[in-house]
Amino acid sequence: EAGTQRLRDQLKLQQEVAAAEVAEDVWQKSRLQSAKQSIAKHLEAIRHQTTRAEDASREQSALQKKKEQLSEEHKAAETEEFEEYRRRCHLETEHQELQQEMLGLCEELASANRLAETACEEQLRRSHKALRSLEATVESSTSNPRPSLPREPFQ
Repeated sequence: EAGTQRLRDQLKLQQEVAAAEVAEDVWQKSRLQSAKQSIAKHLEAIRHQTTRAEDASREQSALQKKKEQLSEEHKAAETEEFEEYRRRCHLETEHQELQQEMLGLCEELASANRLAETACEEQLRRSHKALRSLEATVESSTSNPRPSLPREPFQ
């Protein structure tokens, strides 16, 4: 009767440990989903910034061609050339700013990816450890008529 009660107590403890690990896994999955959503938002922002940068680059290219054409055909006055140069400088500055924003978003994406990878690795480690603990407990209970409690159930 005492051995049976000990087995019941051990089984109850294992069930509680398993329930805690399941709760931890649910929390980790939620955290991972949140990281995935964050990554998706960052990707969308990068796509948007990339489109803006490409549009600015095309516009800059078009303005450069227009400037060259005017220079060849009309030998435009210095004021006209100055205005065109000023617009081109503005576009170049905007293009550089967009590239900096995109670089920042890429760095945020990389950071979010590292967080997600760490969460996945931690979840895998905990699951593996729980499985080893459960296997050891099962092996102990089948080979020893008086099983003992797992040594480190909460690590």
